[in-house]
Amino acid sequence: MRLRRRQREAWQDGPAVGSEEVKAYTARLADYLVWIDRMEGSSPTREDFRRNVLNLRRLAYSRFTKGAGAKFDVLFDTEKLAAPLTTKDVSATTLDRLYSTGNIMTGSPFAPYSGFEQAPVDTSHLFVGIDFAFNRREFNTWRMVATMLDPSLGKVFDTGIQGLVTWVGDLASWFVEWNSERIKAEAAGTPWTAAQSEEHRKSVLVRKMSLQDLLSDLDAQVLAAHAVSTPSIVSVGALLRGYYLDPPVAGTPHVSTRFASFVKAAQPPIPHTESGSTVTLDAKAAESVAQAVTLVAWLFLLIERRGTKGIKGAAESALADVTAQAAVVRSMADDFVAFLTAALTGGAPSWPSDHLYALQTRYGGFYLQPGDSDATKKYGGAVRAGDPGGHVEKLHDDLVLVGFTCLPAKGTAAYREYGRSTQWAVRHLQGYAGTEGVAGVLEPLTGPHAADPLFHLHNPRRYWGPVHGLLDPETATVLARWVTDTTARRGTAPGVTERVKVADRLHCPVVMESWKWNTASAPTTFVKDRIWLRDDPAVGDAVWARDASMYYDIPANRVVAPVDGVAAGSMASVPGMGQGPISRSYKPNSLWSPDTRVDPVRLTGAAIDPATDVARASTYRVVAAVAALECGSYLDSMNGWDSAVVSLGVAHWTIWPAHHTGELFALLAYLRMKYPAVYERYLGVFGVYPAYPWPQTWPNPMWDPGARKYVCAPVLYGLPGGGGSYQRDVAVPVTEADDFERFRDWHWWYRFLMMCRNSPELWRCEWDMARTRIRDILRTPWAKAVGTNVPTVPDGSGGTRPATFGDVFTCEHAVALVYRYHVNFPNPIISSGRAGTKMADTIAGANLASMDTTTWGDAEQTKIVAALRVNYPASFADVGTAWDHWSDPALGADGSLREGHGSFVLDDTELPLPMS
Repeated sequence: MRLRRRQREAWQDGPAVGSEEVKAYTARLADYLVWIDRMEGSSPTREDFRRNVLNLRRLAYSRFTKGAGAKFDVLFDTEKLAAPLTTKDVSATTLDRLYSTGNIMTGSPFAPYSGFEQAPVDTSHLFVGIDFAFNRREFNTWRMVATMLDPSLGKVFDTGIQGLVTWVGDLASWFVEWNSERIKAEAAGTPWTAAQSEEHRKSVLVRKMSLQDLLSDLDAQVLAAHAVSTPSIVSVGALLRGYYLDPPVAGTPHVSTRFASFVKAAQPPIPHTESGSTVTLDAKAAESVAQAVTLVAWLFLLIERRGTKGIKGAAESALADVTAQAAVVRSMADDFVAFLTAALTGGAPSWPSDHLYALQTRYGGFYLQPGDSDATKKYGGAVRAGDPGGHVEKLHDDLVLVGFTCLPAKGTAAYREYGRSTQWAVRHLQGYAGTEGVAGVLEPLTGPHAADPLFHLHNPRRYWGPVHGLLDPETATVLARWVTDTTARRGTAPGVTERVKVADRLHCPVVMESWKWNTASAPTTFVKDRIWLRDDPAVGDAVWARDASMYYDIPANRVVAPVDGVAAGSMASVPGMGQGPISRSYKPNSLWSPDTRVDPVRLTGAAIDPATDVARASTYRVVAAVAALECGSYLDSMNGWDSAVVSLGVAHWTIWPAHHTGELFALLAYLRMKYPAVYERYLGVFGVYPAYPWPQTWPNPMWDPGARKYVCAPVLYGLPGGGGSYQRDVAVPVTEADDFERFRDWHWWYRFLMMCRNSPELWRCEWDMARTRIRDILRTPWAKAVGTNVPTVPDGSGGTRPATFGDVFTCEHAVALVYRYHVNFPNPIISSGRAGTKMADTIAGANLASMDTTTWGDAEQTKIVAALRVNYPASFADVGTAWDHWSDPALGADGSLREGHGSFVLDDTELPLPMS
């Protein structure tokens, strides 16, 4: 059984979500349709459609779900069925998403009222309504009881009952809840006045029949009628797509005509007239609605009271209430009819919505975004002159309270602006809120550091939307949850449990701190906490991460006192180059030695026997020798102080802001293709992706033929797209220098670093991409044509052709030099897909007797290596004598680079296809 937290009854292989996540999410319709498509498969049948609707209803209401679910199984005669869906039917992710989705945001461009585009529809209401049309049981017993008590109830039973689980049922629930509160007030000796009665009637409405409930009820009846009358409908996804997303089709119901379509299809019927496409409600519409609501409210009260009063007593008691409160029932029917009338006549119908509650109560009900300002009262991209304002400052206050302090100082003008810092702070919130673990804070706070009072908590409600940095309803709901307390049921005495407060609020689970350090690289003096931005720590100070998330694998011996944190690097400054984070082997040492040291097992996945595995041993020697210079032979050695922003790995793949690209995200695209779940865990959950997927076949859009390497831009959600609007649902390539800079802010730095420490899958991909680079270098033709100082090989027709790099550089030492130069400065090595200037200088300086590479031997390779050592790219230091003495003891006593002609043998097993 999949258990993340305590589950309900016997749902073997069921969803693994927290109690606060059940039906808690508002999904984009496009995402929801993807999950539906995965559930349905490629060729659903009519019977599949009926079963899928049944299963989707039972995900929300069945004996396997909380609340009144078991009653729905009784109502639909499905109480003996097995679990609706399991991980044997769909993937765990798909099951969790379907189960946790409460609403879908349709966002239809055809919706007639802009306000309704913000109001989603409730999936449980949709599928209960459709399922009822296909699978409902008969209600003969209840019909007989109704007729015996009141013949008028019996007359409307068959028609009224058809709205039981949709609009009539919700209107009746509104009455039942109001009636329950009325009875309690009278029992307490405080009966309501007429004004109080009306106030309670309106307050109950938003809880029992909000706008999204109402719209869902209408759509459910429309879609149910269409599905029942159209046998060709076999796909739930196609039904929803045609109604909400596709353009209208004549004769087919569509969201753009939902109100007219509902009145035509309503069960029980609502009196109306039709003239062409115009639908007009009859004068007796409200009376008809009131009759249906009275019937269902009576039935609900009967079922509620039968356990204490028996069937007869409950039926009589229920009838007495609905009769005595007939005026209240009629007022509810009048509200409903007034809403429909306004919608049908092109007016502005009004109905309360709880979907925007978190926004309305904290941030004015606006979708806040960059450019919004308290100073100008610009919210949601438009000036709101009559609004009281202060919403951006309130957002900043909440973010700071829960630990996201990468914002301008409070009291400054910038603190009242939704700027780039705000967007990145919200991105950080969305990212951390998407993980399993968060931190809790319990007052009173103790200790001098921000992280002192923090402790680990399971995330009670994860964020599942795109990480875009915009304050949409889902993000506002998450932030509202973080600033409120958390309770749990705890034992307070033997056999006694009660709900107690375990945290006053949630908090960012990672807090970065800077410290002074001693010669043993140990922290000595605390300097600053809540480190976020690159320049927050002073140059020379070391940074530790206090991590309460339990998200990464952090061995106990890596948690250092007195910080109680894990080493994350230090702040370095290099004259003429820049400053930023670095993790390195020299002081202060922040590497996880020896656990991240490059060796054959970590890098390639298995030990290497040089005697039998010649190609892998040879290739490993070259890759590992270069890694000794690029990353100091440590897989968690990273650099963030130069123009490349962040570089990591055995070839120190980089981000290159000047060209809006770099090799790092090409490596990460390969990781995402090979290990998608790994990529999502380390980087995807925090919102960054490669601009391109790594293709399985030729061609590869990341291939740079001029330099013969792979480059790719990072993409983010929430950046401006076409027309300047912010793209919540579309990832856009990063182009702004400040956005690139954020990748070496300390929290992003920590995410990259922990990926380098925790992910053997990344290490395997580094091995593959390093070998791919060497292969592509060696396949490079020297020149377009034979000429002076152009190495040649026979062309097979009695002449010669220009050699490739693989023909020229055949010993391990030479290949390693060329590979290392290419990693750092490709252009002098390969330019326009041919040998660059430094390669031409190398051959000219080697003083070779012949350009025919087939005549070369050890002596020529020795000359070429010597020439390479003096023809390194400009601004690039000689590799030094340490190169000559490099060796890896894992390969035996002589694990160093081979010098002889033909000593390099490429291991090209299971590499991506070459581009040329």
